[in-house]
Amino acid sequence: MLRGFDWKRLLLAVGVAGSVWFIGGDSTKVDAALSDFSFDYNSDYAEIYDYNGTDTEIIIPETYRELPVTVIGNEAFRWKNITKVTFHERLKTIGEYAFFENQISEIEVPASVTSIGLLAFYKNALTKVTLHEGLQTIGAGAFVNNNISEIEIPASVSSMGMNTFKKSGLTKLKLNEGQLEEVGYASFENNALTEVEIPATVKLIDYAAFKSNKLKKVVLNEGLETIWYSAFDNNALTTIVIPSTVKLIRGDAFYKNDLAYAVIPPTVTTIESNAFGSNRSDFTIIGSAGSPAHVYANEFDIPFIDASTISLPTIAFSPENQDWGQSATTTVSGDAYGIFNLKYIWTNTDVEPAPEAEWRSFESGDEIVQSSEGEWFLHVQGSLLDRTATWHSGRFRVDHTPPTLNVEMTTGSAEAPYTQDTWSAEPVTLHATASDSFGEIREIVVETEYDSRSSVATYPGNTYSATFAANGTYQLKITAIDQAGNASATQQRIVKTNISPPPTSTPYEESGNARLKELSVSAGELAPVFSGDVTAYTLHIGSDEPNITVTMLPDHALASTSLGGQALGSGRVKADISLEQEADPIEIVVTAENGTKRTYKILLERDVAELPSSEAACSKPSAFTDIAGHWGEPSIIEASCRGIVKGYSDSSFGPDRRVTRAEFTVMLAGLLQWEGDETALMFGDMAGKKHWAKQAIAQAAALGIVSGYPDGSFRPEATIIRAEMAVMIAKALELSTDANLHTAFADHAEIPAWAKGAVASINQLEIVIGRRGNRFVPDGAATRAEAAVMLLRIAEIKK
Repeated sequence: MLRGFDWKRLLLAVGVAGSVWFIGGDSTKVDAALSDFSFDYNSDYAEIYDYNGTDTEIIIPETYRELPVTVIGNEAFRWKNITKVTFHERLKTIGEYAFFENQISEIEVPASVTSIGLLAFYKNALTKVTLHEGLQTIGAGAFVNNNISEIEIPASVSSMGMNTFKKSGLTKLKLNEGQLEEVGYASFENNALTEVEIPATVKLIDYAAFKSNKLKKVVLNEGLETIWYSAFDNNALTTIVIPSTVKLIRGDAFYKNDLAYAVIPPTVTTIESNAFGSNRSDFTIIGSAGSPAHVYANEFDIPFIDASTISLPTIAFSPENQDWGQSATTTVSGDAYGIFNLKYIWTNTDVEPAPEAEWRSFESGDEIVQSSEGEWFLHVQGSLLDRTATWHSGRFRVDHTPPTLNVEMTTGSAEAPYTQDTWSAEPVTLHATASDSFGEIREIVVETEYDSRSSVATYPGNTYSATFAANGTYQLKITAIDQAGNASATQQRIVKTNISPPPTSTPYEESGNARLKELSVSAGELAPVFSGDVTAYTLHIGSDEPNITVTMLPDHALASTSLGGQALGSGRVKADISLEQEADPIEIVVTAENGTKRTYKILLERDVAELPSSEAACSKPSAFTDIAGHWGEPSIIEASCRGIVKGYSDSSFGPDRRVTRAEFTVMLAGLLQWEGDETALMFGDMAGKKHWAKQAIAQAAALGIVSGYPDGSFRPEATIIRAEMAVMIAKALELSTDANLHTAFADHAEIPAWAKGAVASINQLEIVIGRRGNRFVPDGAATRAEAAVMLLRIAEIKK
């Protein structure tokens, strides 16, 4: 076939007998529409091999002379100043150099395309590239020199040539698990990736595949066999866990990172020199005694830790469970050093999942989300070489389906159906019933407008009934809300009543009843006990209560309530009140149907926590309900009396509950009475947010007692580990934190260098002692009882 020679056009122009045929007007019009493109074609497809137009925004023709255009040929649009191209769903191949050096900013490659050729989109202005399942081959250098930012590689891709996305501006990469077995030579070199997970299908990571990025996190899955030269050279990794399927790690594979630890299984038989060169000065290999990794560490004078001597992490979930929510989110923590292979899976039971279940990798401190409806348990698996342990959370219940609401109305004693927005000479009764396909109904909210007055009332449970007997028009809006906060579609009803009184009855008089039937508070105690005829009360409340909820119900259905000048409506109403240090009295005004008003006042009286003048004052019985008989009971009582520790709003202390970073900071602040004005928090996860421990954390940070994580976060709800606690105490007491100090603990080698000096200092003062076997357990969690004991010891030292 001759390129560019149109045999079909010739046959249309010249008859079989040599006579001349004329091309009709329609054919000429079709040809004119395609005149900017040059085509080759076979019996079943056409190929674009050149473009001669001046348009910079083009749409690839779907057909040419009734043949599908399935191929964009080599160099077809090379150097054509194209800025936008649209592909159709019949295209199969984008050839070599097809769009070489243009100005295209965005492309979507359709699912019909199976191959993108060598340097196909080299040096464009691409900021967005979308690839679909169906693509099989991406040629060498296909997207070099662009600014793509994010890319997702479909599971169908089985081959990627060298330099595929080199210097393409990537900050985010997702490699879907599927057909890919090799990450090619320099495929993602010179980008700005910060994390990547290598699919289990990949057996080889080739030379410089991820060299010169900003990788802080790399997950290597079982199935990987070889890590080639410079594969992760010049990144920011702090830990790396090598899978048990890896046999070979080539030279410079992890050169010039920030590695503190590398976990290397005994199955790795070859580690070439400089594979872990130019990392931290205290870089340590964790592995099996006598393994090739151990030999390698000894040969190159690298510290080595036998993995069998390291305790598996203590996993914590925050929160531990959830009754109802539209999604479930929990933070999982416990691996302080990032050396464990952590995986998770959600299931509908607390039974441990099978090893072959679809576990997903994560890092300690990650938030894990479940958005599907159902009852869920989060299972976590933590492993270090050949040792594995599992944990699971409590139950999380997720429901995001709105409830259904059924409203029926009847009139008269015979309960005949009532048609809304029609006049009734008898009282009208409305009955609403709510149901939820999965969860439970929390309340029904009713908005009522009557006689130019509006009210909003909340009725717990799944039913609401009301009878409307007073003359007039009632406009109602009824909504059901389930326990997860999902709201039903609002039902609107209009009720009109015009009830004629009996001939002997007296004219209707509006009620003057402005009494309250109910008045309750969510915390503290009202004095005297509530009575509708008593209008002055004192609320005794704890000094640490930040807010309360006041619930009010007028004695008369048409009476309305306001609090602090804000109208709340009729029926049972609630109001949330923030308790400031010098809060004004709470003023509740009930307005009767005829306008009569009655004012109820609540004077706030906060309990003041006083420090005892002597130890004798701490001999009083415990106010906590859950410490009787506990080993730490005396210390908890004394620490509570001294104002060092506090319990929870339900009068419990939680002696065996793990201490969070925020809780321990507040405890330490309460003991040492830090002074200073409120300081702005610079931690990324707390800046500009309200948090009950914010002031204590800010003061501790300003004093250099606490610091955040490398990502700039503080993670206040994360469980504090014993090593972190030791450093905080040592800094607060201005003790030595010299890393060269030696501790007397049996697991001294497991204590991280940054905590060794602090542990030694507070151990010498007997603030902290070892656990069973004289082990410090640096990554272990401390309980609230242990924290109380340590803080009392500090208090004795500070006397």
